[in-house]
Amino acid sequence: MRDPGNSVQTAYNLGNASGSYNFQFTNEFVGSSDPNDYYRFTLSNSSNFSVTLSGLGADADLQLLDVFGTVIQSSVRSGTASDSISRNLSAGTYYARVYPYGGSNTSYNISFAGSGVGIDPGNTFGTALDLGEFGRNISRFQNEFVGSSDQFDYYKFSVSEGGNYKVRIDNLTADADLTLYSSNQVFLGSSVNSGTTSDAITRNLTPDTYYARVSSFLGTNNTNYTVTVEPV
Repeated sequence: MRDPGNSVQTAYNLGNASGSYNFQFTNEFVGSSDPNDYYRFTLSNSSNFSVTLSGLGADADLQLLDVFGTVIQSSVRSGTASDSISRNLSAGTYYARVYPYGGSNTSYNISFAGSGVGIDPGNTFGTALDLGEFGRNISRFQNEFVGSSDQFDYYKFSVSEGGNYKVRIDNLTADADLTLYSSNQVFLGSSVNSGTTSDAITRNLTPDTYYARVSSFLGTNNTNYTVTVEPV
Protein backbone atom coordinates (compact mmCIF):
# COMPACT_ATOMS: atom_id res chain seq x y z
CA MET A 1 0.00 0.00 0.00
CA ARG A 2 1.07 3.59 -0.36
CA ASP A 3 2.58 5.42 2.61
CA PRO A 4 -0.19 6.73 4.90
CA GLY A 5 1.22 10.25 4.46
CA ASN A 6 3.17 12.62 6.67
CA SER A 7 0.45 15.28 7.03
CA VAL A 8 -3.32 15.61 7.30
CA GLN A 9 -3.33 16.69 3.65
CA THR A 10 -1.80 13.38 2.54
CA ALA A 11 -3.51 11.12 5.10
CA TYR A 12 -4.53 7.62 4.06
CA ASN A 13 -8.27 7.60 3.34
CA LEU A 14 -10.21 5.06 5.42
CA GLY A 15 -13.52 6.22 3.96
CA ASN A 16 -16.84 6.39 5.80
CA ALA A 17 -17.95 4.36 8.80
CA SER A 18 -21.34 3.81 10.38
CA GLY A 19 -22.95 1.27 12.69
CA SER A 20 -20.48 -1.38 13.83
CA TYR A 21 -17.14 -1.29 11.99
CA ASN A 22 -13.49 -2.29 12.18
CA PHE A 23 -10.44 -1.42 10.06
CA GLN A 24 -7.13 -3.21 10.58
CA PHE A 25 -3.67 -2.42 9.21
CA THR A 26 -0.63 -4.65 9.77
CA ASN A 27 3.12 -4.17 9.30
CA GLU A 28 3.15 -0.40 8.88
CA PHE A 29 6.28 1.62 9.71
CA VAL A 30 7.40 4.91 11.27
CA GLY A 31 10.94 6.06 12.06
CA SER A 32 13.67 8.53 11.21
CA SER A 33 12.95 8.29 7.48
CA ASP A 34 9.15 8.38 7.90
CA PRO A 35 8.34 10.41 11.03
CA ASN A 36 4.53 10.50 10.73
CA ASP A 37 1.70 8.30 9.48
CA TYR A 38 -1.70 9.98 9.20
CA TYR A 39 -5.05 8.22 8.65
CA ARG A 40 -8.31 9.99 7.78
CA PHE A 41 -11.79 8.63 8.51
CA THR A 42 -15.33 10.01 8.50
CA LEU A 43 -18.08 8.99 10.90
CA SER A 44 -21.60 9.19 9.47
CA ASN A 45 -23.13 9.35 12.95
CA SER A 46 -21.90 9.59 16.53
CA SER A 47 -19.95 6.53 17.55
CA ASN A 48 -18.27 4.85 20.51
CA PHE A 49 -14.83 4.83 18.94
CA SER A 50 -11.44 3.31 19.69
CA VAL A 51 -8.07 3.21 17.96
CA THR A 52 -5.25 0.88 19.08
CA LEU A 53 -1.56 0.92 18.18
CA SER A 54 0.16 -2.44 18.79
CA GLY A 55 2.88 -4.80 17.56
CA LEU A 56 5.62 -2.27 18.30
CA GLY A 57 9.33 -3.03 18.10
CA ALA A 58 10.28 0.35 19.60
CA ASP A 59 8.45 3.27 21.20
CA ALA A 60 5.80 5.02 19.09
CA ASP A 61 2.85 7.16 20.13
CA LEU A 62 -0.69 7.89 19.00
CA GLN A 63 -2.84 11.00 18.56
CA LEU A 64 -6.48 11.59 17.61
CA LEU A 65 -7.12 14.87 15.76
CA ASP A 66 -10.23 16.72 14.63
CA VAL A 67 -11.03 17.87 11.08
CA PHE A 68 -8.83 20.95 11.55
CA GLY A 69 -5.82 18.89 12.65
CA THR A 70 -6.14 19.90 16.31
CA VAL A 71 -5.17 17.18 18.81
CA ILE A 72 -8.18 15.83 20.72
CA GLN A 73 -6.41 13.14 22.74
CA SER A 74 -3.03 11.40 22.91
CA SER A 75 -1.63 8.09 24.13
CA VAL A 76 2.10 8.13 24.91
CA ARG A 77 2.91 4.91 26.73
CA SER A 78 6.63 4.16 26.95
CA GLY A 79 8.59 1.39 25.29
CA THR A 80 6.75 -1.21 23.23
CA ALA A 81 3.53 -1.02 25.24
CA SER A 82 0.42 -0.66 23.08
CA ASP A 83 -1.23 2.75 22.86
CA SER A 84 -4.99 3.22 22.64
CA ILE A 85 -7.62 5.95 22.63
CA SER A 86 -11.31 5.34 23.34
CA ARG A 87 -14.05 7.96 23.41
CA ASN A 88 -17.42 8.93 21.97
CA LEU A 89 -17.09 10.92 18.75
CA SER A 90 -19.77 12.93 16.99
CA ALA A 91 -20.33 12.68 13.24
CA GLY A 92 -17.50 14.25 11.25
CA THR A 93 -14.01 13.76 9.84
CA TYR A 94 -11.06 12.83 12.05
CA TYR A 95 -7.39 11.89 11.79
CA ALA A 96 -5.16 9.45 13.64
CA ARG A 97 -1.43 10.16 13.79
CA VAL A 98 1.28 7.58 14.56
CA TYR A 99 4.79 8.90 15.25
CA PRO A 100 8.03 7.45 16.67
CA TYR A 101 9.39 8.52 20.04
CA GLY A 102 12.84 10.07 19.58
CA GLY A 103 13.03 8.96 15.94
CA SER A 104 13.07 5.24 16.77
CA ASN A 105 12.34 2.90 13.86
CA THR A 106 9.44 0.52 14.38
CA SER A 107 6.83 -1.46 12.54
CA TYR A 108 3.32 -1.43 13.99
CA ASN A 109 -0.27 -2.58 13.64
CA ILE A 110 -3.20 -0.22 13.99
CA SER A 111 -6.91 -0.94 14.30
CA PHE A 112 -9.96 1.32 14.31
CA ALA A 113 -13.25 0.12 15.75
CA GLY A 114 -16.59 1.56 16.74
CA SER A 115 -20.29 1.08 17.25
CA GLY A 116 -23.14 3.50 16.81
CA VAL A 117 -26.21 4.25 14.72
CA GLY A 118 -25.80 3.00 11.17
CA ILE A 119 -26.82 4.69 7.94
CA ASP A 120 -28.06 3.12 4.74
CA PRO A 121 -25.02 2.42 2.53
CA GLY A 122 -27.04 3.56 -0.50
CA ASN A 123 -29.26 1.79 -3.03
CA THR A 124 -27.38 2.84 -6.19
CA PHE A 125 -23.85 3.15 -7.52
CA GLY A 126 -24.07 6.90 -7.10
CA THR A 127 -24.94 6.66 -3.39
CA ALA A 128 -22.56 3.80 -2.51
CA LEU A 129 -20.90 3.98 0.91
CA ASP A 130 -17.20 4.73 0.44
CA LEU A 131 -15.05 2.16 2.26
CA GLY A 132 -11.82 3.99 1.38
CA GLU A 133 -8.50 2.67 0.07
CA PHE A 134 -7.24 -0.89 0.36
CA GLY A 135 -3.69 -2.21 0.13
CA ARG A 136 -2.15 -5.61 0.74
CA ASN A 137 -2.19 -5.22 4.54
CA ILE A 138 -5.66 -3.73 5.11
CA SER A 139 -8.90 -5.47 6.06
CA ARG A 140 -12.25 -4.01 7.05
CA PHE A 141 -15.64 -5.24 8.16
CA GLN A 142 -18.94 -3.47 8.74
CA ASN A 143 -22.32 -4.69 10.01
CA GLU A 144 -25.42 -3.71 7.99
CA PHE A 145 -28.96 -4.76 6.90
CA VAL A 146 -30.93 -5.53 3.72
CA GLY A 147 -34.57 -6.53 3.37
CA SER A 148 -37.97 -5.62 2.01
CA SER A 149 -37.55 -1.97 3.03
CA ASP A 150 -33.92 -1.77 1.82
CA GLN A 151 -33.31 -4.30 -0.95
CA PHE A 152 -29.77 -3.22 -1.94
CA ASP A 153 -26.64 -1.94 -0.22
CA TYR A 154 -23.85 -0.58 -2.44
CA TYR A 155 -20.24 -0.14 -1.33
CA LYS A 156 -17.40 1.61 -3.13
CA PHE A 157 -13.73 0.94 -2.44
CA SER A 158 -10.43 1.66 -4.16
CA VAL A 159 -7.39 -0.60 -4.46
CA SER A 160 -4.00 1.11 -4.18
CA GLU A 161 -1.92 -2.07 -4.62
CA GLY A 162 -2.89 -4.85 -7.03
CA GLY A 163 -3.37 -8.44 -5.90
CA ASN A 164 -5.98 -10.92 -4.76
CA TYR A 165 -8.82 -9.49 -2.66
CA LYS A 166 -11.86 -11.11 -1.14
CA VAL A 167 -15.26 -9.49 -0.58
CA ARG A 168 -17.62 -11.54 1.55
CA ILE A 169 -20.87 -11.37 3.49
CA ASP A 170 -21.57 -13.56 6.48
CA ASN A 171 -23.48 -13.70 9.77
CA LEU A 172 -26.69 -13.88 7.71
CA THR A 173 -30.09 -14.62 9.23
CA ALA A 174 -31.79 -14.99 5.82
CA ASP A 175 -30.69 -15.33 2.20
CA ALA A 176 -28.73 -12.44 0.64
CA ASP A 177 -26.38 -12.34 -2.35
CA LEU A 178 -23.20 -10.52 -3.36
CA THR A 179 -22.08 -8.95 -6.65
CA LEU A 180 -18.81 -7.23 -7.61
CA TYR A 181 -18.52 -4.50 -10.28
CA SER A 182 -15.71 -2.50 -11.88
CA SER A 183 -15.34 1.27 -11.68
CA ASN A 184 -17.48 1.67 -14.80
CA GLN A 185 -20.12 -0.66 -13.32
CA VAL A 186 -19.23 -3.72 -15.41
CA PHE A 187 -20.15 -7.04 -13.78
CA LEU A 188 -17.08 -8.88 -12.43
CA GLY A 189 -18.63 -11.75 -10.50
CA SER A 190 -21.28 -12.84 -8.05
CA SER A 191 -21.94 -15.27 -5.22
CA VAL A 192 -25.50 -16.52 -4.75
CA ASN A 193 -25.32 -19.25 -2.13
CA SER A 194 -28.73 -20.19 -0.74
CA GLY A 195 -30.05 -19.71 2.76
CA THR A 196 -27.76 -18.31 5.42
CA THR A 197 -24.57 -19.65 3.81
CA SER A 198 -21.89 -16.98 3.51
CA ASP A 199 -21.18 -15.50 0.08
CA ALA A 200 -17.69 -14.56 -1.10
CA ILE A 201 -15.96 -13.31 -4.25
CA THR A 202 -12.17 -13.51 -4.67
CA ARG A 203 -10.59 -11.69 -7.61
CA ASN A 204 -7.22 -10.39 -8.67
CA LEU A 205 -7.78 -6.62 -8.68
CA THR A 206 -5.61 -3.95 -10.25
CA PRO A 207 -5.39 -0.44 -8.75
CA ASP A 208 -8.79 1.11 -9.48
CA THR A 209 -12.20 1.73 -7.93
CA TYR A 210 -14.70 -1.11 -7.42
CA TYR A 211 -18.27 -1.58 -6.21
CA ALA A 212 -19.83 -4.38 -4.17
CA ARG A 213 -23.60 -4.87 -4.00
CA VAL A 214 -25.40 -6.80 -1.28
CA SER A 215 -28.96 -7.74 -2.24
CA SER A 216 -31.82 -9.32 -0.35
CA PHE A 217 -32.91 -12.55 -2.06
CA LEU A 218 -36.16 -11.82 -3.96
CA GLY A 219 -36.15 -8.43 -2.23
CA THR A 220 -38.21 -9.82 0.64
CA ASN A 221 -35.81 -11.54 3.02
CA ASN A 222 -34.81 -9.36 5.97
CA THR A 223 -31.30 -10.02 7.24
CA ASN A 224 -28.44 -8.44 9.10
CA TYR A 225 -25.01 -9.20 7.69
CA THR A 226 -21.34 -8.42 7.99
CA VAL A 227 -19.50 -7.26 4.87
CA THR A 228 -15.73 -7.72 4.78
CA VAL A 229 -13.07 -6.59 2.29
CA GLU A 230 -9.59 -8.05 2.76
CA PRO A 231 -6.44 -9.11 0.90
CA VAL A 232 -5.86 -12.85 0.47
